[in-house]
Amino acid sequence: MQINNLNDNEIRLEVLRLVKETGTELQKNDPLPIAEKYYNWIVGKKIRKTSSTNLTDKKE
Repeated sequence: MQINNLNDNEIRLEVLRLVKETGTELQKNDPLPIAEKYYNWIVGKKIRKTSSTNLTDKKE
């Protein structure tokens, strides 16, 4: 299957299917947040990072 031949809804459904089939139990119970994150990564949208590793170190 090639991504180029899928429309937006087909990509979203395929990502949701993959999360439901291979995700953790927590992800399977609430698949939309992780599916949306994966979808954004696939189509090249910027993903907001939530970790603190991107923060600059404070100088004393």
